[in-house]
Amino acid sequence: MAVLKSFRPKEKGFFSIDALFAIILLLLTLTTLVNLYSGRRSMARETRERLEGEIIAQKLAGAINIVHASGNPLTLNLHLTENIIGRDYTVQFDEDAREILIKFTGDGQNPSFARASVVVDELDLAGLENVSRKIRVCWGDDNIVEVKNP
Repeated sequence: MAVLKSFRPKEKGFFSIDALFAIILLLLTLTTLVNLYSGRRSMARETRERLEGEIIAQKLAGAINIVHASGNPLTLNLHLTENIIGRDYTVQFDEDAREILIKFTGDGQNPSFARASVVVDELDLAGLENVSRKIRVCWGDDNIVEVKNP
């Protein structure tokens, strides 16, 4: 028995270099997985924002094209979503490209993230910002399609 007692380490609590290597490897793997998950989640959110914006732009552009093609007595009422994943947006018309642009409000650069083509040359979007997103697409006084509050 005296021989076995002499083989015990004299220091209390020692750490193996293999265990340290295993913990570092585990931390690196977990960090990589968390980073990958975060990137994929933000990419999915951006894709969802873009697709919801495109749905809104296509819905509005389709109504404008129908009113324009059908003639003066036609009026369409639409209901657009209040926000896109909690972010407010604005609707604009680019006369040069004849496109409806959907943009987020409050962004520094404020790039358009969704667009849809329309057939009209002139479009009146007066008073469309800060509304309850219930809109009416109809013919105006000067034979211009108007998008306004009902």
